[in-house]
Amino acid sequence: RDRYVPLCYQLYYSIEMLRIFDYMHRLRIIHCDVKPDNFMVLHW
Repeated sequence: RDRYVPLCYQLYYSIEMLRIFDYMHRLRIIHCDVKPDNFMVLHW
């Protein structure tokens, strides 16, 4: 079932993901399969 996620939460989680990628990049960690399907919000 589709549920609406408020924009403020969408932005928050997007920024958090970008921070994670930045951190991984600085550690020289490579993830070769980055796509939306690989991100899950378990509780909403």
